[in-house]
Amino acid sequence: MLAQYLYGKIILAIFMTLCAVLDLRHMKIDRRVFIAMLLLGLGGYIWMAAAGKEILWVRILIGVGVGVLIGILSLITKGNIGMGDALFFCLTGMVMGCRTVLVFAGSILLCALISLIICAVGLIKGQGIKNKAIPFLPIVWPVGMIILFFGERIGLG
Repeated sequence: MLAQYLYGKIILAIFMTLCAVLDLRHMKIDRRVFIAMLLLGLGGYIWMAAAGKEILWVRILIGVGVGVLIGILSLITKGNIGMGDALFFCLTGMVMGCRTVLVFAGSILLCALISLIICAVGLIKGQGIKNKAIPFLPIVWPVGMIILFFGERIGLG
């Protein structure tokens, strides 16, 4: 996968950081960010093919599949899970491959913990929490960075 190389790590780290910041500020990501990542990722795979590097297509399809499943969930929940999250995970899966499953699973666990804390604080303060929305990509960011940069060292990839 592209994330095995410094180029892939750098573009993915920039992409994840930009998406996390935009999601936190605006709760949406500009499609130009997705297009740029798609082009940079495809360029990386063209480089890999030209250099004779092995491309593990099945692992890439598994990673992209995470984003596809999130897209299906977005349709089922009528947008409660954003389509931007689905595109984010498709592109992350294109670069990270199977490790995207770990990023998603870890992010869901962290999101559940944060949601539990928000609920507890809301109950203690007597505030309604029914219609609160939590931007997901800032929660994904630390999990993604750990797996991207340390995943192989700690046995996650």
